Amino acid sequence: MDTFHITEAARRLGISTRTIRFYEEKGLLTLSKDPENGYRLFSPHDLLRLETILVLRESGLSIPDLSNVLATYGMGQEEESLYLLELQRSLLYARRLDLDNQIRMNEELIRSFSGTGMQLTPSLHHQAEDIRKQRELRSSWTDHYRFDLLAESFDAQLTEDSTWYPGYKDALRLMAGLLDPKPGESGLDIGTGTGNLAEAMNRYGPIMKGIDQSRRMLQVCRRKFPMMETKLGNALAIPYDGGSFDFAASGYVFHLLSPEERCQALAELLRVLKPEGRFAVCALLPEEDWSFVSTFHSRLQIRLHSLPGQKNVHVLYAAKTC
Repeated sequence: MDTFHITEAARRLGISTRTIRFYEEKGLLTLSKDPENGYRLFSPHDLLRLETILVLRESGLSIPDLSNVLATYGMGQEEESLYLLELQRSLLYARRLDLDNQIRMNEELIRSFSGTGMQLTPSLHHQAEDIRKQRELRSSWTDHYRFDLLAESFDAQLTEDSTWYPGYKDALRLMAGLLDPKPGESGLDIGTGTGNLAEAMNRYGPIMKGIDQSRRMLQVCRRKFPMMETKLGNALAIPYDGGSFDFAASGYVFHLLSPEERCQALAELLRVLKPEGRFAVCALLPEEDWSFVSTFHSRLQIRLHSLPGQKNVHVLYAAKTC
């Protein structure tokens, strides 16, 4: 079997020998030594592993996370490796939202300072505070309801007398009817869980995608609907580009959020919709608790529907105004 010294390995991969030594010091590479001179020897397998390390590193993985991916991949634990990469993708999207906010803040500062000199207006103070709150909400997000533990039995709990999901089937039908998806349209299910809402939409012929914070819920969803694209992510940092979807839907999620999180989740939902996009949200919220929508009132045509037979279950339908 052919072997290479460190200089040749570095040349083949277009990196420095120092980079190779760094990954060796971090325990990501275990190399054999030439018995005659003690030089490191690279086998083709070692080169492939190093190339894999370089690719994973460019995705932004930390050294500990990179080590975990390498330890699980190829050892019958590919699902764990995939989960770590999905976590990283979710984190990168959240970071991009923070970076976009910082860029907008920088542009506002440049415009303000160019016109008024080095003066921080009340508007700039307010904008900076809003950006800080958004960042803190995203970074402190956690699953308080431990949906991973509920995933396998979730569908069995969706009975007519369910206290967590009252009127569940009626709500799905109402949302699908209000949105009236067209064949070929793109739709997003936010908090897709086991995929039931997305499936209700799929009957109309759109291309549905889904996100959820729970890896176990997504595992069930992927078993049920293997052709649907799903991503690990949450409503405060949706892992899709802006303007990606014709419509979006979210069932029984928004009442689990704090009032501040609801505002941010709705802003994220609007971000990923196309300019004339529409959405439907079902939540266990009394009518007065939907006031958070008023922040976006000028941008939306809004209708709030009561779910028949359910006192505090409402479905909000809204469409962007041009």
